[in-house]
Amino acid sequence: MTARRLEGWKKGRAEEEQFAQMGRKEQTMSNEVMTIEETASFLRVSKNTVYEYVRCGVIPARKIGRAWRLSRIALEEWLSEGEEDEVTPELAAFIAEAEKDAAEGRTITVEEYAKKRGIVL
Repeated sequence: MTARRLEGWKKGRAEEEQFAQMGRKEQTMSNEVMTIEETASFLRVSKNTVYEYVRCGVIPARKIGRAWRLSRIALEEWLSEGEEDEVTPELAAFIAEAEKDAAEGRTITVEEYAKKRGIVL
């Protein structure tokens, strides 16, 4: 075997091992509690989007100390359930604000909320 072929073979084996390790890592991650950053990567959205979803109650999360933590299993369940009734962050924010206003004896219409937030209906 030439030196070039041997080098290529070793590189191929190293890549195979790397892919095998990635598979093992994904298996252990399936039960993990994830950070905001890991959740953003998992959902393929920005960290700001994850924070907004958490703030509005769109996705299940718990605050532990000063940091948010999200269960990968709960997120997978949320994803599979969410196909029928899509709740946007804007709708979730409206609902949260409307519930707060109602508790304080105030009401807000969809049009008022949209105007306040600069949303075009």
